[in-house]
Amino acid sequence: MARFGPLSISLDPDRYFYRPEEVKLCTEAAFKGDLGQVKKLVQQLLHDPRPPEPRKPEPAWLRGSLHMAIKIRNFEMVRLLLAENVAGEGDMFIEGAVRGRDFESLDGYKQTSPERTPRIMVRVILP
Repeated sequence: MARFGPLSISLDPDRYFYRPEEVKLCTEAAFKGDLGQVKKLVQQLLHDPRPPEPRKPEPAWLRGSLHMAIKIRNFEMVRLLLAENVAGEGDMFIEGAVRGRDFESLDGYKQTSPERTPRIMVRVILP
């Protein structure tokens, strides 16, 4: 019978679950509709030099802000976040916009990502 030793996998929570404070603050600013604050926080998180952190900031961390911008129908905020590639490669943004019947944001997304238009149309037709 084979014997196995202890697992050597590191379960460092900071490595997998770390999010800078700007992520939470950006979602709160999006909820309030504060475009200026969202711009400032996106700049701080994704573009300004940062001290060493457990993980490099990722645009996808701001998806909550994008969904909040869709929910409150703040088209300028949606465009800003899409320009920062917050939606990423998945269709998460599209699904939220379709469920919320926010077709203005979908039009903006088609304009910023024309190469993905066919997938968007499928999502709109089959929500």
